[in-house]
Amino acid sequence: AACAEPAARALLRAHALQAAWRLGSWDVAEELLRAGNAAQLGGAHGGSSGEYSPVLRGAASALGEEDAQLCDFELGVARVLVAVRRSLCTPTLQTLGADARLAPTAGRSGVGAGEEGELCGAVWCELRAARSSLLRPLAAAAMESTEAAYPLLVRAHVFAELEAGARAIAAVRGACVAFAAGAGVRAEKSQPVAAPVRALLCAWRTRKAATLPSLLAREPIVSARVALLRLLREGLATAEGADAGAQHPSLGVTRFAGGANADGGRAAALALVEEALSAEWLGFAKLARAQQSARTAANALALVRALRPGCPIAAAL
Repeated sequence: AACAEPAARALLRAHALQAAWRLGSWDVAEELLRAGNAAQLGGAHGGSSGEYSPVLRGAASALGEEDAQLCDFELGVARVLVAVRRSLCTPTLQTLGADARLAPTAGRSGVGAGEEGELCGAVWCELRAARSSLLRPLAAAAMESTEAAYPLLVRAHVFAELEAGARAIAAVRGACVAFAAGAGVRAEKSQPVAAPVRALLCAWRTRKAATLPSLLAREPIVSARVALLRLLREGLATAEGADAGAQHPSLGVTRFAGGANADGGRAAALALVEEALSAEWLGFAKLARAQQSARTAANALALVRALRPGCPIAAAL
């Protein structure tokens, strides 16, 4: 790859980024983002500058338009997900100043108005930049036909899913901190940590019904959802393993003794995430079988077994 043309290197890097975030190899994804220069990846990935440079600035003429758009899309998704993962290691917005509250929660799709979290500055900037990269090709494709515009609408849908997931993760973190600090009502049936997860999954079911039952349309959406669920599971599982009465550094969770909901619904949230991880790929496998794509269905079932080894449905298939 080192001796290949710049366009080929950029395309290979985009596919590597695609594999990295889909597999949850965040260290590899960060390394690929850092390794890109201005001609290949639009600059190194540190904090976002707020202006999005296409992946292939110098090599765009040597690469087809479709491949160039794919590179921009994969770069945008990887940057957003890496920013979300980095936000897990930062203080929650309750401890940050107003500068971190860049995105209003009103009118956002994905979760209910009462279960939205506020995005940190880095995540919001990456989302805004990634979406801006879609505007020009989407406008051109929309003037041509609906069929030409739909793949780009799917990518816009993916970015909406990323925003909804990032807000849900922020809301879960905020609920954990509030519950640990005693700000919420610790009633027998109170599960403030699980509420944003339930709202997110409910919104996802509604949005999924609005998409075409196509493998090409559903795969990037399912992959983005699974990546977000893995990040959410990572934070919840780490907090679950904390010692009793100890505060988790990233989620700010304190464990309390007594009662099924003594953790604020964290265990229920983790169970919902585990179930959703398998449900996303099981649904995709069902769609693949309906479309006579046995290999795709087998790959989806393999992912279910890898993500949730104890899934009884995947074990029986």
